[in-house]
Amino acid sequence: MLVKGLDDCLWLFSKEEYERFVGSMYQQEAFDPEARRTRRFFGAGTEEIEIDSAGRIRIPATLRDHAHLAKDVTIAGSFDRIELWDSERYATYSEQSDIDELTAKLSAEGKL
Repeated sequence: MLVKGLDDCLWLFSKEEYERFVGSMYQQEAFDPEARRTRRFFGAGTEEIEIDSAGRIRIPATLRDHAHLAKDVTIAGSFDRIELWDSERYATYSEQSDIDELTAKLSAEGKL
């Protein structure tokens, strides 16, 4: 399942992981405006994709536009999903991310 992701990338889930991801959103209150916006963001444009015999996938234009995919794409693992990034955007994002600072902060908050 191919889904709009955060940070201008796409998320590629197995069907099982996608169902788990969507299931977590069903637990949100339907009358909460933020929950509705979240459901719409992740639900709009979600595509079930097929891998062709050459190992390729077709990315619909709306999802390519969301992730600003140009020529080169970076594939990044993210535990329960794969992220697809425009390579230039991913390089910029990676340069701006200070992993040492982030992990120290998460550790101090007991989240890591």
